[in-house]
Amino acid sequence: MNHPSRRYEIALARPGDLPRIAPIELAAARLLAGHAPEVVLKEVTPVHDLQAAQRHGRLWVALSNDVPVGFALVELLEPDAAHLEEIDVHPDHGRQGLGTRLVGRVCQWAETHRIGAVTLTTFRDVPWNMPFYARLGFEEIAPAALTPALRELREDEARRGLDPRRRVAMRRRISAPAPRVRRAKPADHEAMVALWERSVRATHHFLTEQDVEALRPLVAVELTSKAIDWWVLESAAGELLGLLGFANDTIEGLFIDPDHRGQGGGRALVGHAQRLAGTSLAVDVNEQNEDAVGFYAALGFAVVGRSPTDMSGRPFPLLHMTRASPR
Repeated sequence: MNHPSRRYEIALARPGDLPRIAPIELAAARLLAGHAPEVVLKEVTPVHDLQAAQRHGRLWVALSNDVPVGFALVELLEPDAAHLEEIDVHPDHGRQGLGTRLVGRVCQWAETHRIGAVTLTTFRDVPWNMPFYARLGFEEIAPAALTPALRELREDEARRGLDPRRRVAMRRRISAPAPRVRRAKPADHEAMVALWERSVRATHHFLTEQDVEALRPLVAVELTSKAIDWWVLESAAGELLGLLGFANDTIEGLFIDPDHRGQGGGRALVGHAQRLAGTSLAVDVNEQNEDAVGFYAALGFAVVGRSPTDMSGRPFPLLHMTRASPR
């Protein structure tokens, strides 16, 4: 049905949109009559799953006059892939490009969050399923190449009565622009404090809640210090992924957002610090933070000393590490 005068918008779902999701699912499912068991056509996404996805920014809606007429739901089943769990458009609003726009928004979100791929499962022989996704850049994943998460998902589909011979797993690889390192600005301060806290809670397990609470105001002041040159790692979408403090050829602080650990951000900030330094680069690392000690050791830093307390005299031993400038 064509609605040339209607204007549509793709947006993150609001709590009030959730009751509108199930009717869209049920209406869209009727298009698959004869392709899927009747019991599957009557399934709807549990409300608690929708609520969790909405809270975490993984549920989008297509709006017509501010009313949802389509949606896309993403689940995070594995570290470097976003799984498009479901995407539906109400048949009354079909052929308006809403499916394409919803998929595009999901891929854009994955790119912003530096997620390497978007995956999905769909019908192999339904014209508006596999061929539709293939036109959008998705490719079939060979059965032997299925990840454990996708294999388990396919097995669950079979248990629900879906014929595995008619189902296919697909993947679209996401190429995210490399983040950039730039000098911190006063407007970054609040986000930097929040990033520090998230990072510390995820890595400094030797600190108590009281320790973190006591440190927060001190760190907030230190992040404005003129004696330290503060830099941030920023995504192409403007999201702060990490921060670096540098002074006197020394890394005074390096923190990565927990959601972006293991993606090269720490190496990028150390590389930036090395370019700022002279012939060698130094860093003090909490001895109890074994991941950080291993990270710097893997980058060629060597322990040259140890202090039984931190700079404030608290019982958190520090390892003094240095690295010569790579030739």
